[in-house]
Amino acid sequence: MNKIFVILILVLGSCKATHENIMFDQKLDMCYNAKLEQRVKLLSVPKDQQFEYKNALMGFENGLLQIGLLENVDKASYLKLTHTLISKNQIKNNELKFVKGDRLEREFVDSIYQDLGCYSALVELYKLVDKNDFRYKIYNIGGHLQSDPNNTDLLISLIELIPESEFQKIEYRRIVLRSIYVLINK
Repeated sequence: MNKIFVILILVLGSCKATHENIMFDQKLDMCYNAKLEQRVKLLSVPKDQQFEYKNALMGFENGLLQIGLLENVDKASYLKLTHTLISKNQIKNNELKFVKGDRLEREFVDSIYQDLGCYSALVELYKLVDKNDFRYKIYNIGGHLQSDPNNTDLLISLIELIPESEFQKIEYRRIVLRSIYVLINK
């Protein structure tokens, strides 16, 4: 009887944790979308450019994949890319002309602040995770990266911090992608 009780507690506990993870992910995604819609209106992005604007991060990531700077969408490939950016002489400038945009640069850099705003609301205001959770730590490292966007040690720490299963979600790669963009354009 005790074994059944222990198993029931373990199952219910894991279901609760999974539900909390899904809830955090959904709220984070909703926050990002709301902030994006707000920026589209604030910047008066023309209707014919809204799709490009809303999908700029995915386009940037796909560009990195196409030119071979990023091999896959996983932590190992992002770490390899970060180490390549540290020794930037391995990258030819003509490989990066797709990312050296005029208006995109400002949008990428400014949006780190908005990404952190979503984390701040969910972590600090609503307290959806505790201080030991990787999302709380993303929030802290992201704040330091916002202040020092060229700090590759922080970027590497951020990549290593995110569990591989969560790294597959764009929500958890956003700050990493923006930081890589800054490194490429420094």
